[in-house]
Formats: sequence, structure tokens, C-alpha cells
Amino acid sequence: MAESSSIRAGIVGLGMAGGGIVRSLARIPGVDLVAAADPREQALEPRPQSPVILRSAATKDLS
Repeated sequence: MAESSSIRAGIVGLGMAGGGIVRSLARIPGVDLVAAADPREQALEPRPQSPVILRSAATKDLS
């Protein structure tokens, strides 16, 4: 992947599987995790290991 290009990713659902996907994406060079949605408010609390820019309880807010 060229140094100047990146893939912007978002995820819906931050349960056990979603949390693992967030950690995996964070380790891939060139992937920027920019949004996450989950209906559970506590799942949207910022965590140091998951640098997500936009967090929302509604998927409609991610577009």
C-alpha cells in the first residue's frame, strides 16, 4: 500500500467480536478506524486501545 493512501473503516457492533475486530484493524498499517456504532452506551466510551474518531449509538449517524 502506498504510504499516502489509507483505508477508512467503520464498525457496527462493539461486542466481543467487534472489539476483536477493532484491535485487529488498529494493528494493520494503512487502516484508519474512523467510526463505530453500538446501541449500548457503555460500549461507546473511549478506550486507549481503540482510537475511534466518531462514536454513535445509531448507525444513521455514521454516514
